[in-house]
Amino acid sequence: MICHGRKQLLHAMVGISILSVWMGLGFSFLFLLAALRNVPSELLEAADMEGCNYFQKLVSIKMPLISPTIFFLICTDLIGSLMVFGPVWIITKGGPMGSTETMMYWMYIEAFENAKYGYGSAVAVLIFVIVMLVTLLSFVYEKKGVHYT
Repeated sequence: MICHGRKQLLHAMVGISILSVWMGLGFSFLFLLAALRNVPSELLEAADMEGCNYFQKLVSIKMPLISPTIFFLICTDLIGSLMVFGPVWIITKGGPMGSTETMMYWMYIEAFENAKYGYGSAVAVLIFVIVMLVTLLSFVYEKKGVHYT
């Protein structure tokens, strides 16, 4: 019986995660498609003349050229994943047993439903600090992995 309850808790959060990924997929797809279409065809033709296969062109030419776009998407998607509120509020209201409660939903409940405005503000500041740290870590990676042309 306990294992069955844990499965339901896991399934609820997996469902929210799948929905959140699906909601952001179009945005990311459009940016990646635009970045890939802006890779100069001359570089790809030169690689073809050198005898490069598709994987070599992807790793050596396309990935370095679209790395600024990938960095932007990593930053925005990380921030968006930390700020999930809508699907939780609409679908589960934080349940079952609080398994889908996110920090944004927690802040909303404390500030607006429990009328603990100071506590809700403290949670908001905590969310801000966490988002700032994640963004700073992304920028540390940016210095190593992003190549600007």
